[in-house]
Amino acid sequence: MVLVVRERYKRRNKLKQVRGEAGFTQTKAAELMGMNRTALAKIENGYTPNPNLATLKKFADLYGVPIEDMFFEEVQSCKKPK
Repeated sequence: MVLVVRERYKRRNKLKQVRGEAGFTQTKAAELMGMNRTALAKIENGYTPNPNLATLKKFADLYGVPIEDMFFEEVQSCKKPK
């Protein structure tokens, strides 16, 4: 198993989905995480490609979802049969 960073469009869809499931608007989520709404929107839309670990933790803590579920995806490695 390998973890890879989600591509921009996949991250956008996942972050918005998780935020919606948690019941937050962008404005409210940004306020609770101590950032402005524009910064949160840039992360959600993939315009901030590498948010720092502290920011990732804010998302995880607020939404109650592990960091890896929002920003990484599991990829099965393909091995050639012997």
